[in-house]
Amino acid sequence: MKAANWQRFVYHQSPVYFRRYLPKKHYNQWMSLIEGMRLSTRKTLTVREVYEIKERFFQFVAYYEKTFYRYNVDRISACLPTIHQLRHIHEAILNCGPTYV
Repeated sequence: MKAANWQRFVYHQSPVYFRRYLPKKHYNQWMSLIEGMRLSTRKTLTVREVYEIKERFFQFVAYYEKTFYRYNVDRISACLPTIHQLRHIHEAILNCGPTYV
């Protein structure tokens, strides 16, 4: 699947599909991640929006670690580097500019 197809699915289709099947707390966290992703891929951002990205991604990572990793060393395989990297996107935007650069 091409990146553009994944983006369309994540941004536009998954909110519709997942709303029906995910429990509300999981759906809300998914939507927070989606909104952080939407913001982080915009061409122009204010400093306030960058900090909103930070908050949304930190919130999602905390939820992910609590729900799936559970702070249990036996579940370390659930600690994906891509999830951890969400904590650094706001820094990259502040240091390098929008993600399209």
